[in-house]
Amino acid sequence: MKEKKVTVVVPVYNATAYIENTINSVINQTLDKEMYHILVVNDGSTDDSGEKLENIRNKYSDVIEIINQKNQGVGRARNVGLNKVKTPFVCFLDADDTYDNDFLEKMLEAIEKTNADVTIGGFRRVDNEGNVTRTYLPQKISSFTKYITMVSWNRIHRTSFLRKNEIHFFEDSFVEDTPFSLMEIEKGSKYSFIPYIGYNWTLNKDSFSSTGLKVSTEENSDQAVELLRTFVSVGDSLREEKDFQYWIIKSVFHQLLSQGRNGGKNAFLSHYNKAFTMLEKAFPEAIHHQKIWIAPKGESFKVAFVVCAMFLFGRLHMMPLIARIICKKKL
Repeated sequence: MKEKKVTVVVPVYNATAYIENTINSVINQTLDKEMYHILVVNDGSTDDSGEKLENIRNKYSDVIEIINQKNQGVGRARNVGLNKVKTPFVCFLDADDTYDNDFLEKMLEAIEKTNADVTIGGFRRVDNEGNVTRTYLPQKISSFTKYITMVSWNRIHRTSFLRKNEIHFFEDSFVEDTPFSLMEIEKGSKYSFIPYIGYNWTLNKDSFSSTGLKVSTEENSDQAVELLRTFVSVGDSLREEKDFQYWIIKSVFHQLLSQGRNGGKNAFLSHYNKAFTMLEKAFPEAIHHQKIWIAPKGESFKVAFVVCAMFLFGRLHMMPLIARIICKKKL
């Protein structure tokens, strides 16, 4: 019997519309089934996800293990799975996403060849109808590339590195992936990048990406600022690094442009002021950092332009005008 090399951890909560397709995408891998393990954490699903999972396990009991628990959130579910991993490497797959059939083979080959702690590939963003709306592939590899996709799923992780450095998912955060990825960076993870797209990220209307944290209300704005404060805390040893400083400021503008514009201009401006007040106190040198004007190598021209423009608008006290232009609500 071959040694199992990689475990795929899949947290599941009420994913009946997707879960069969998701698990089948792992079962149908080109990698020999003796070399990988599927660890599903059923996080208290109230639909028939559990029944569907049991039916699949009955067919593939040598590959799939199911852990059933009360609903505790995706961060806790991932940690429960991670703590059970016995293989040298681990991947994380969301319950509504899928792998291309050679994902595990490609990722395992790359991380073993490079002796990396984390190997990152590309991904496709797919809508509910299966249409590809975006693709990402690591290019112009630099020290900043690891900051571009702060997620846990388009990659493979070395289990021993995670255990040695006590890296885990936050269980009370609105965003679990980013602190996890930031901890890997902060602990000095060795990265490698593969020119391959094999992860399909489904953005459905019920996912966190669509229904989660917004900054269009005062309460959620406070939570978003607290999230930024968490990033600063987790990355404390990185404060002097220009890549980290740029990424933090970029995160503020991402919150504003992706969610803040859905509210009114007053909420937009309130969040902008709170976020930058926090950053001024946390590390004022970042606010005047030269890489705001010269983006790190590996950043896309479009993103670099937006970050630079937004920063300039702020320095020129033009944010009220920007808020009036882009916010969907008048107040």
